[in-house]
Order: sequence, then structure tokens, then C-alpha cells
Amino acid sequence: MAAQNADNSYMQKIFLRSLLVGGLAVGAYYLLTRNKTNCKGKTEGDLVNCILEEISDNIGRSAVHLKTEMADAGRKMDTKVTAIVEHIKDRLFSKEMKESISSVSTLLEKLTKFDKEAKEYSSPLFLLIAVVRQIQ
Repeated sequence: MAAQNADNSYMQKIFLRSLLVGGLAVGAYYLLTRNKTNCKGKTEGDLVNCILEEISDNIGRSAVHLKTEMADAGRKMDTKVTAIVEHIKDRLFSKEMKESISSVSTLLEKLTKFDKEAKEYSSPLFLLIAVVRQIQ
């Protein structure tokens, strides 16, 4: 049974590797044949350079597009997380608790502006103690 599992694992690895190599070959063929149409009329040496430049340009455009999409996704995620946190605060905290958290947060922001070492005050424990003190 163990030998059969080892054989299956080995065959899966071979299959995945051949799938990867095949995918890379098809992708390279696609890029080369697609870019050849933009490089018509070039000599052999110029054709290779033209194809490589086209591939480089396509990769650059794809990278820029990917960065833009990732930044947009990050902004959307931040907006959603902020909305969820606000919803949870609305459900769990009383009006007095929200006011206390707001005033303590404002004080911490002002303290940070004037005291660069105020980062030690922004820990959750300090914030919790300050809010509890204010509520009492």
C-alpha cells in the first residue's frame, strides 16, 4: 500500500511538472506568434529583437495593470473592513462607550503630535485602561 502511494505521488509530480512545462511552452508560443504580426517585414535579427521588445512591453503593461488592480483591491478591502468595524462598534458599544473611545483616541492623536515617543501610549492595554477610567 505504501509503495502504491509512493508511485501515485511520483506520478502526480511528473504530471504536474509536464503540465507546467506544457503551459510555459504554449504561453511562449502564443507570445511569439502574436507578436510576430506586429514585427512583419523585419529581418531575422531584427525580428528577434522586435519580438523580445514586444514581450517586454507586454510584461511591463501587465505589471502596471496588476499593481493598479492590487491597489484598488486594497482600497476596497480597507473600506469594507472599516465599515465592518463601525458596524460592530454600533452593535456592541453604548453611546457613552463610543464617546469615551473617541475622546481617548483624540487625546492619543494629540499626544502623538507633540510627543514622538508617545507610541507606548497607543497600545491596546493603555487604551482599554483609559476608556474604563473615563467610563467610571
